[in-house]
Amino acid sequence: MLNNYQALKYFQVYAQEEHFRRTADKLFISQTTLSKSMQDLEEEIGVPLFQRKGRTTQLTRYGRILRDTVIRGYNEIDGAIRMIQNMNNSEVGEIKMVTSFIFPEEIAYAIGAYVIGHPAVTLEIDLGTARHAVHSLEKNEIDLGIASFCYNSKDPFFEAISMEAIYHDEIVIGVPAAHPFATKESLTIEEISEESFIGHPAYSVTETEVERALTNAGVEWRPRIIMRTVNVEAFVKAGAGLAFCSRIAANRQSGLIPVPLKSPQPFRMFYLIWRKDEIMSAGAKALKHHLLFEMQHIKES
Repeated sequence: MLNNYQALKYFQVYAQEEHFRRTADKLFISQTTLSKSMQDLEEEIGVPLFQRKGRTTQLTRYGRILRDTVIRGYNEIDGAIRMIQNMNNSEVGEIKMVTSFIFPEEIAYAIGAYVIGHPAVTLEIDLGTARHAVHSLEKNEIDLGIASFCYNSKDPFFEAISMEAIYHDEIVIGVPAAHPFATKESLTIEEISEESFIGHPAYSVTETEVERALTNAGVEWRPRIIMRTVNVEAFVKAGAGLAFCSRIAANRQSGLIPVPLKSPQPFRMFYLIWRKDEIMSAGAKALKHHLLFEMQHIKES
């Protein structure tokens, strides 16, 4: 294990200059100090790094190997320092996000406006579950997340993150286009009480929020689930049954008609999430403030 890192830095400058006097001048040290430092480096590594040819000094085969490695290593260190400095500049750098859903137009426009206004910032958005977004924040792998979940302040799952609700997504009843309900403006519990429903996977946010809304309204009825699948909308379009689904998802499906439940009216919230200690780049902080401002403005308009 090399201990003399100062000598290694001297060697890096020599590898660029290939001249002892010029190297010493560039480092603002004497040639004697430089020569002693290079001798110590050779002793520590155990091989000759320099050879004299007449009045000049050249690198040996070992010296050339070390030169290439040292230059590459210091270039990587310099690159890392520049990257870290760029992270503190909101006009350049990279922002990483995870979202648990496909954005509605309002959020997409808000993010798009930020990207247009910051052309030197690279934004990378991956799709994942809400749990994946939270875990990625905890491990400092991403800067921000946008996710939908059933928030419980006592749940340790949320201990390390801060959040703010940015989008209200109505939960509607997905109806096949050919179904008699497709022309209705809204549906009552009585009208859907005998219908078959396609269910989401267990513990889905959509079904949890429907359950919460029914319970809070004192409604004892629960939908008759005939199957559960991640492809709810596809089975509704096929006529297998009705389904509670996100209006965002329903609006993206041709052949599926979103009809609101008259009462109660379930919904789910989408949250912008970030680490409580706010370890993120300056660009990510700027995007966070931009999103919160823009989504608040949309709510109020």
